[in-house]
Amino acid sequence: MSLPRRVPWVSLSQLEQVYSAIYVTKDWDFAIRRLSTWRYSTGLPHALDAALSLLVASRNEVNEHVCNLSIRQGYALAIIRFVNGLVDPLQTSKYARSIAMISSQIGLPLSLVELRHAATHEDLPSVEALREGAKLALSWIEQRYFTPALANNQQPLSTGPDPLRPLNPLLKQYKAAFKLVIKDVSLKKSMSSEITAILRAFDGWISEAATVAWSTWDSDEEERTSWALEKLCTALTQPGGLVPVAKRKQPNSIEEVDTTLWQPLLEYLRSSYHDFSPIFVESLVVTVLDPFEGSISTHEDTKRGDGYYYCLSGWLLWASAQWNDSISCNPESLVTLLFKDIPKDSTLP
Repeated sequence: MSLPRRVPWVSLSQLEQVYSAIYVTKDWDFAIRRLSTWRYSTGLPHALDAALSLLVASRNEVNEHVCNLSIRQGYALAIIRFVNGLVDPLQTSKYARSIAMISSQIGLPLSLVELRHAATHEDLPSVEALREGAKLALSWIEQRYFTPALANNQQPLSTGPDPLRPLNPLLKQYKAAFKLVIKDVSLKKSMSSEITAILRAFDGWISEAATVAWSTWDSDEEERTSWALEKLCTALTQPGGLVPVAKRKQPNSIEEVDTTLWQPLLEYLRSSYHDFSPIFVESLVVTVLDPFEGSISTHEDTKRGDGYYYCLSGWLLWASAQWNDSISCNPESLVTLLFKDIPKDSTLP
């Protein structure tokens, strides 16, 4: 559980005063002074820090002593920092996703992304374009930061991401590719690019899930990634993941569990995310020992039987033996724990 987060305002009424000064009375001098004080005393959440930069840039435009180039540079810097500060924390994958992709997930207008790109890599945009961009950014902050904060009486959260993409199609794609390689080892070289792309697709899914976590509750990067890994591990423990869907393909004992198909993915995830090993093992333990898991479905085709628990128990013992340097358990302890709840297996004492 994360610790409470420190905020610069003493009461929510102070935040409401800043909101009113920016969007209602247009007393931007008051808002700038208050936000500057907060920044100096405790630091600001990114949305408020970006709002301060945008307000300062806007105020400079009415200062006759500030030249046109300085005005454009002030606007440009404020917009660049605004977009980067939202997008960079969500780059949790080994392979970077495009800013446009992440922005679409958090509801950030594409025009701001394009303006940020132009200000960074091309000729500096005109004052008119930058001014409109600053207005749009302030409007986004109002809708996605101030409104939830003042309505819910808590640290505000971003809303409106795209729904989390289903993981099953990616799992099926992985299974299809690796089954071919297992059947014909000679295909491994010719399919190396496809296999690499599939493994990277899991990184992309984890990044997308972390983005959804960012939009669901106030969390840091590690918490978001852990949440995404938990979702992934939950999917892996379902039939169609580590456990074959067809009961005739499920093992009749722990000794029959075949780790060949899924081991490359698990090893890849373990090497990419330091929290994956303990999260994976915890997910297996919770699933195997949950007394209600087997009774969720009453349909004969989907009800979990002995093979389901043998399979997950076999994976649990495999992980504890292979990854004993990163998880705090050992095979002997797991055997004692598991056989209190799973069907009797004569292959183990």
